[in-house]
Amino acid sequence: MSKTINQQFTIESDPNKHVVFAFVLMDDWWGYNIGRSVDDLFDAIRPRFLERFSIDIRAMGIGWWDSGPHHTGAGLQVSDLDMEGLLNRAISEAGQRLELVSHNYKWDNYRDFYTGRGKFLGTKNYVGRTSRYNHGYDILVAFTGLAANHYGIAGEPYYSSALVTGYSLTSGHSVNYLGEADEWLQHEISHLFRADDNYGSEDVMDYQSFWGLWNWTWNLDPIRQWKTKSYNQMIEHVANFNGRLTYG
Repeated sequence: MSKTINQQFTIESDPNKHVVFAFVLMDDWWGYNIGRSVDDLFDAIRPRFLERFSIDIRAMGIGWWDSGPHHTGAGLQVSDLDMEGLLNRAISEAGQRLELVSHNYKWDNYRDFYTGRGKFLGTKNYVGRTSRYNHGYDILVAFTGLAANHYGIAGEPYYSSALVTGYSLTSGHSVNYLGEADEWLQHEISHLFRADDNYGSEDVMDYQSFWGLWNWTWNLDPIRQWKTKSYNQMIEHVANFNGRLTYG
């Protein structure tokens, strides 16, 4: 895999779009317990980010990761780790998969993800630690089919990393219940652009809407939106990912 990652590539993009490159990890349990492909999830959310923010999220690398110790409970495979522990494991696994030499072979999660790629330096490097240290990837997204104490985790202190699980022990529902795995992915990635959880906004960041999903009709369109508060929080950061990227 490293031979492919380390090859030089140039990607030309629309200057009016904010291109975000995602490195994606998926464990065996996601395929076994969830069944919905990661490609399908990104295909589902990509037009939403494009239409609202001109954010073009591209899953350029998809790899496998070992989500760690687990046990069987109530017919489920349950992680022995909480969400924070799972994401930290994914961060470590991403560094190994990418053969990173910085930050102790772990995915670099420093704050200056929010400075974006910035100005071109020398022949290869961009300002912004994620682009410079993570082989050009901007965000890390990990998926596990193990049940855990929540559906996902992202945002501070992880800055550029997000995790989506297949089954929440808190709610007792699988992300496949209404096919809302893509809504949770949209929710967690929105955190990486500083959108906060809230109650009552009736959008993708609204906890009240998500926990009430199972009382809704089959129309999920209302929670695929970003209302004013969420939009304003995110729009400050989208311009960090502009134009052309060359990495070698």
